[in-house]
Amino acid sequence: MDAGMKRVALSQMAGVPGDIEATMARVLSDVEAAAREKADLLIFPEGIMTGYYSADLTAARVPDISAWLPELQRRAKSSRLAIIIGALVADGESIRNLALAIDEEGELVAQYCKRALYGKWEQATFTPGECSEVVVLAGIKTGLLICYDIEFPELTRQLAQAGAELIATPTALMAPSTEVAQVLVPARAIENQIFVAYCNRVGQEEELDFLGLSSIVAPDGKVLARAGGDPALILADLDLSEVGSSRSNSCYLDDLKRLQRGEEN
Repeated sequence: MDAGMKRVALSQMAGVPGDIEATMARVLSDVEAAAREKADLLIFPEGIMTGYYSADLTAARVPDISAWLPELQRRAKSSRLAIIIGALVADGESIRNLALAIDEEGELVAQYCKRALYGKWEQATFTPGECSEVVVLAGIKTGLLICYDIEFPELTRQLAQAGAELIATPTALMAPSTEVAQVLVPARAIENQIFVAYCNRVGQEEELDFLGLSSIVAPDGKVLARAGGDPALILADLDLSEVGSSRSNSCYLDDLKRLQRGEEN
């Protein structure tokens, strides 16, 4: 594959609520599957390692991922496969909703904390993050967001302005919010002329029903791969040069700077 081409995989999966061992068996199976497909980067959904939702969740009830993270790092290194995976992590009495980024050398290079907390339950349960994160994974300048974050165009724009080529978004989108996956995700790609990989869950946790509809979208809004409502591993080859070529005639980021300075285009 050309050096500018990168293969990205999304694992649209259902965890096993309350059973981290069974969940991680599914995670590791998809790591193996993505490696067989020669993926460069594999993205998992929000909170998949630990589970995302429980109505009465407390820090004391959050599963400990410390026994599993080294195994993911080992698999990443042995497969030369960068991995982004969602997990809840207890920090004293607080809980952080994280996207853990492991590079192809097996190094944990980022622990992005979700900034935009959705609804009363998340706001009462999680401690929000305070900053954005761009990391290089398998040669891709990757901006990290989690679920509700991507519904704010300002947060994606910050990452694009920081040089991201791809926005990776672990997600736990619930029914009936199909418009987020089908309308807003392509819009974020188009308005920033950037790739977006949106990895949602399927299945249920208590009363929550997750939608699926994971997708990988090109800078022109073209959907390169999309899942339905069932577990799936989807892949797409990204030509990173499309970020530059999509901006060659008209660049939203540059034109925004002129607008903000009060200049004419």
